[in-house]
Amino acid sequence: MSIITDDILNDIFIGLEYLINETTVNRDDNDEKIHDKLLNRNSCSELACLLKKHLGKINKEINECVSLWENVCSDENEFSEIRTAWKNCELAGDI
Repeated sequence: MSIITDDILNDIFIGLEYLINETTVNRDDNDEKIHDKLLNRNSCSELACLLKKHLGKINKEINECVSLWENVCSDENEFSEIRTAWKNCELAGDI
Protein backbone atom coordinates (compact mmCIF):
# COMPACT_ATOMS: atom_id res chain seq x y z
CA MET A 1 0.00 0.00 0.00
CA SER A 2 1.28 3.43 -0.95
CA ILE A 3 0.80 6.57 1.10
CA ILE A 4 0.58 8.50 -2.16
CA THR A 5 -2.97 7.92 -3.29
CA ASP A 6 -4.27 8.58 -6.80
CA ASP A 7 -6.09 11.65 -5.47
CA ILE A 8 -2.88 13.04 -4.01
CA LEU A 9 -1.02 12.34 -7.25
CA ASN A 10 -3.71 14.12 -9.26
CA ASP A 11 -3.48 17.16 -6.98
CA ILE A 12 0.30 17.20 -7.42
CA PHE A 13 -0.06 16.95 -11.20
CA ILE A 14 -2.51 19.87 -11.24
CA GLY A 15 -0.11 21.98 -9.20
CA LEU A 16 2.92 21.07 -11.31
CA GLU A 17 1.09 21.87 -14.53
CA TYR A 18 0.03 25.26 -13.14
CA LEU A 19 3.60 25.99 -12.08
CA ILE A 20 5.02 25.51 -15.58
CA ASN A 21 3.66 28.90 -16.58
CA GLU A 22 3.77 30.53 -13.15
CA THR A 23 7.51 29.92 -12.82
CA THR A 24 8.43 31.08 -16.31
CA VAL A 25 10.75 34.08 -16.08
CA ASN A 26 9.37 37.15 -17.83
CA ARG A 27 11.21 40.16 -19.15
CA ASP A 28 9.59 42.50 -16.60
CA ASP A 29 10.40 40.32 -13.54
CA ASN A 30 12.71 41.94 -10.98
CA ASP A 31 15.73 40.09 -9.56
CA GLU A 32 13.90 38.85 -6.47
CA LYS A 33 11.00 37.48 -8.51
CA ILE A 34 13.41 35.78 -10.92
CA HIS A 35 15.26 34.20 -8.00
CA ASP A 36 12.01 32.91 -6.46
CA LYS A 37 10.76 31.57 -9.79
CA LEU A 38 14.01 29.72 -10.45
CA LEU A 39 14.04 28.16 -6.98
CA ASN A 40 10.47 26.96 -7.48
CA ARG A 41 11.17 25.81 -11.04
CA ASN A 42 14.19 23.84 -9.82
CA SER A 43 12.09 22.11 -7.14
CA CYS A 44 9.34 21.36 -9.63
CA SER A 45 11.79 19.80 -12.07
CA GLU A 46 13.18 17.54 -9.35
CA LEU A 47 9.69 16.58 -8.18
CA ALA A 48 8.54 15.81 -11.72
CA CYS A 49 11.59 13.62 -12.28
CA LEU A 50 10.99 11.77 -8.99
CA LEU A 51 7.34 11.28 -9.94
CA LYS A 52 8.40 9.83 -13.28
CA LYS A 53 10.59 7.33 -11.45
CA HIS A 54 7.85 6.54 -8.94
CA LEU A 55 5.22 5.99 -11.65
CA GLY A 56 7.59 3.74 -13.56
CA LYS A 57 8.35 1.77 -10.41
CA ILE A 58 4.66 1.11 -9.71
CA ASN A 59 3.92 0.47 -13.41
CA LYS A 60 1.63 3.46 -13.89
CA GLU A 61 1.38 5.58 -17.00
CA ILE A 62 3.51 8.72 -16.97
CA ASN A 63 1.21 11.70 -16.53
CA GLU A 64 1.20 14.35 -19.27
CA CYS A 65 2.29 17.00 -16.77
CA VAL A 66 5.44 15.02 -15.95
CA SER A 67 6.18 14.77 -19.68
CA LEU A 68 5.68 18.53 -20.02
CA TRP A 69 8.21 19.14 -17.25
CA GLU A 70 10.63 16.74 -18.91
CA ASN A 71 10.27 18.77 -22.13
CA VAL A 72 10.86 22.01 -20.21
CA CYS A 73 13.97 20.55 -18.62
CA SER A 74 15.39 19.31 -21.90
CA ASP A 75 14.83 22.62 -23.73
CA GLU A 76 18.18 24.17 -24.62
CA ASN A 77 16.68 27.62 -23.91
CA GLU A 78 15.88 26.67 -20.31
CA PHE A 79 18.20 27.87 -17.53
CA SER A 80 21.06 25.42 -17.10
CA GLU A 81 20.28 25.01 -13.38
CA ILE A 82 16.84 23.67 -14.26
CA ARG A 83 18.15 21.31 -16.93
CA THR A 84 20.83 20.10 -14.51
CA ALA A 85 18.31 19.43 -11.73
CA TRP A 86 16.44 16.97 -13.97
CA LYS A 87 19.65 15.33 -15.20
CA ASN A 88 20.99 14.92 -11.66
CA CYS A 89 17.73 13.35 -10.56
CA GLU A 90 17.87 10.88 -13.43
CA LEU A 91 21.46 9.96 -12.58
CA ALA A 92 20.70 9.49 -8.89
CA GLY A 93 19.22 6.06 -9.48
CA ASP A 94 16.16 4.51 -7.88
CA ILE A 95 14.02 6.30 -5.34
